[in-house]
Amino acid sequence: MKKLNFTIFACLLAATLFQSGCLDVPNDIILPQWDVNLNIPFVNREYTLNDIITSKKFISVDPDPAADSIYLIESDKYKLTTGVADFIKVVNRSSLLNNTVPASNNSSTELFLKFPEDAELISAEFSKGSFDFSFRNPSPVDVSFNLTVPGIHKPDGSILIIQSTIAANGRDSIHYSFAGHTYQIPQDQPADKKNSLKIIIALTASVTTGVFAQFDFYSSDFFFISATGNLPPKALERRTDSFNLNIEDVADYRDKVLLKTGTLTFSAQYKSPASNPFGISIQNVKIIGKRKDGSTILLKDSTNSSNLNFKFTNGFFTSSFSENNSNVRDFIAFLPDSVLLSAEYLMNPDNKTGTVTIQDSVIFETIFKSKSVFALKKSSIQDTSTSDLESLSGDDRDRIRDASNAQLTVEVENGVPLTGWLKIDLYDKQFNFLTTVTNNVNGTDSVKFLAADVDPNGEVAKSVKTLNVIELDSAQVFQVSKAYNAVFHISLRTKDAFKSPPVPVAVRAKDKIKIRAFGTVKYRINSDN
Repeated sequence: MKKLNFTIFACLLAATLFQSGCLDVPNDIILPQWDVNLNIPFVNREYTLNDIITSKKFISVDPDPAADSIYLIESDKYKLTTGVADFIKVVNRSSLLNNTVPASNNSSTELFLKFPEDAELISAEFSKGSFDFSFRNPSPVDVSFNLTVPGIHKPDGSILIIQSTIAANGRDSIHYSFAGHTYQIPQDQPADKKNSLKIIIALTASVTTGVFAQFDFYSSDFFFISATGNLPPKALERRTDSFNLNIEDVADYRDKVLLKTGTLTFSAQYKSPASNPFGISIQNVKIIGKRKDGSTILLKDSTNSSNLNFKFTNGFFTSSFSENNSNVRDFIAFLPDSVLLSAEYLMNPDNKTGTVTIQDSVIFETIFKSKSVFALKKSSIQDTSTSDLESLSGDDRDRIRDASNAQLTVEVENGVPLTGWLKIDLYDKQFNFLTTVTNNVNGTDSVKFLAADVDPNGEVAKSVKTLNVIELDSAQVFQVSKAYNAVFHISLRTKDAFKSPPVPVAVRAKDKIKIRAFGTVKYRINSDN
């Protein structure tokens, strides 16, 4: 009886204890929990100036490490060739009229027909030439003439002789082409007749007393393959030639670069197979930079004149334009698509004897460069990183999606004297755009980092570190979990580049920018994770 009562008492005591809460045993066991940070690598890069502003053409870092400087813009050598065939054309008409030649069975008459434009020829080879003469016989008998031009040689080498008969009271004319013929001044030609074509006429008839004929001579359109003598000074028509620069890869620098130094070397050679070519000068030269949109810029000298004049010495001339004697800095920074050369050519300006050939030409060569310090209004590069984001595991991506918050940290150590902006875009596996993680609350899509400190000469004094931290919203965090590719854009410009004038800075090949960007997400973990 006592045993039974004790058992009942124990059961009642246990029930009381459970009901009173003195022993609170949970239905589910609660395990430990804590917050963990997961870092997401976006970019860890180091760029030199060569990476940032180099293009295929024009803009390149000096390959000589000792130079330790940058050629902001340097062109290839460009050549233009222009012929001077117009100089070996004498197209005016020359005439010798009303020449009375008496009939004689034992003598001849010498006449001299001036060359067009009063050219003095020693020798020549014709590609074209018009020799015309008309004749009239007022006599009552037929007459015959033998016309010899001792200086003209036919293609077979023989001297030009034209024979014909004129009927009594008759008239006629003959056209003769000098094409393919050559000229050599006769040895017995008087010195004062070098500017004339010698013609010998022998007129015969059955009766000579009081018998004569009248001759009119004309010459024009002499085109020479080569000519030696004294061709009078001649200003050729203004010509415009151009060469393309093919600068598509640096077009982004247009209207963004302000130069401190620049040079344009302009040279020319008068090229001829002859040993004693004529002299030449070019005058009223205009060097014009032209863009595809039609905008232009003129190269001007220190007097602000765009009409330039050059004279050749021994067949050559070289002229160098710099910031001290021209507006070459603006001309180069204009970055034209093509350069036009418009000029007037003056042949034989010293009125001397020489030789000219159809092969003669003027070869122009130009190269321009700007070296040393400059001000850059803005320049951009784009790079793509895939390796770091691809390394994220599936579990990491799940944790990112579950994150309670996230931040983007951008650290930049800038050893370049250029202020910069960094924009990071994320893309999925198929390279579909997801989000821009550098969007700021201030409405910009990039973070700014400061330029390196410079001394009064524009040289880098020390690098500058900049730290930016951006809070990512839930939508951005979700897109980060899907990202496999990061594309980042870096834009740079000289500090105070928009001041007038800006303060140029010296950029060096060794100058570098170090960029490190990573995301941090915080998620909650418990022991069964």
